[in-house]
Amino acid sequence: MIQSVILAVAAQANPYVVQPYYLVPSDFKSHSQHKVAIERTMDEMRGWFYSRVGAQFTLKPLIEVKSKMDYETMRVGPNATAEDRANKTFMPNWFASVREAMGGSFRSKQVSVIFTPGGGGYSAGTISGDDAGVAIVGDWILEAQSGFKDPMAIPMPSSTKATVPSGVLAARMGQAFGLLMPEGLSGMSLVGGFQAYPNTKLMHHEALILRNSPFFGFGSGDQNVPRVDWSTADRGVWGDTFYVVANGLRESDMVEVSWMGKPTSNEDSTIKQISVFVALDGVDETRGRFKVPQGAGNGFIRVWRGSQRSNMVTVNFVAPIR
Repeated sequence: MIQSVILAVAAQANPYVVQPYYLVPSDFKSHSQHKVAIERTMDEMRGWFYSRVGAQFTLKPLIEVKSKMDYETMRVGPNATAEDRANKTFMPNWFASVREAMGGSFRSKQVSVIFTPGGGGYSAGTISGDDAGVAIVGDWILEAQSGFKDPMAIPMPSSTKATVPSGVLAARMGQAFGLLMPEGLSGMSLVGGFQAYPNTKLMHHEALILRNSPFFGFGSGDQNVPRVDWSTADRGVWGDTFYVVANGLRESDMVEVSWMGKPTSNEDSTIKQISVFVALDGVDETRGRFKVPQGAGNGFIRVWRGSQRSNMVTVNFVAPIR
């Protein structure tokens, strides 16, 4: 009982949340079947991530949003050709239209999971700015989870298995939490292994990243340490100079580079977290630089100032191409 109270208080105190939206074009109808399916699917996602990470994200109640734009304008803009308007899978304007319908930007400290009719086959997951993540999915997931086919929407291919759309959503949410497509690693990853859902596994470094994520209750960093911006490059090469983007860095700050691997100093073959602390060899107003440690892998970086730490940003570090 006491543990349940502690967990409830911690969840309430965490400002990092996952917020589902049901975004409907102005000329589309809202469907109760969709909303019920979204709520059920998001509850499924919460349980699935908990089973893999060992911690839960805070899930907010579903919000319905009505776009001011009709479907064709959302997809292709106001001046599209008749051919482009007729092709429902052509949607070069979709992401910008979704962002505009959401108020022009995505909320900080929030993963916005946007279910939107008409967006079948389109999904995205990014994280930027002040920890603002986004996962956008459409008709294929709505149809698969609700069993309802909207005549205005893009029909799901008959060959698509019902479990695959849930796997796509889990993968896109993983990207919104900050996961990258893994490099130099074999095996099943969350980002690339959605076809196996619900048996999709997390790679060791994916579990490491999520367990250090503020969305899963780790904390977002201390106040007196510069925040590392998500515009920091997501790839670095051993021995090369790497630039960490953060305002107010000092040359006395240290950068933690963490990944999962086998220790090389003994015979232990267990995969463990490896953290190397490297000194900055130069700073300016917006970034600092350091040399990428040999052997670093897919993982994350953060800045330390004494005993205080910054937020975490994910990076893939790889061997040079020879």
